[in-house]
Amino acid sequence: MNIDDIFALFAENKAKGLEANAQENVDLAGRLHETLCDYGFDYPMAIFSTIGQSYVQNIEMKNKIDKFGEGTAQYVCDAIQEYVGWL
Repeated sequence: MNIDDIFALFAENKAKGLEANAQENVDLAGRLHETLCDYGFDYPMAIFSTIGQSYVQNIEMKNKIDKFGEGTAQYVCDAIQEYVGWL
């Protein structure tokens, strides 16, 4: 599964009305973390949290992710923050 597939699943969950902090989304955030680590290096939780925040703060990233559905970037960011807080 690639990163875009994961963003698409987040968008589907958002469209279904699941809260960003729902277990399904926390699990997806974990999959996203694993996928990023597979493509790069082992991102510590603090860095992964910052990556999630960049999905909203960096307009290019936000626009790319929001192509899956308006508000998806914030939704993913919120799920990542929940994931990071749960570990």
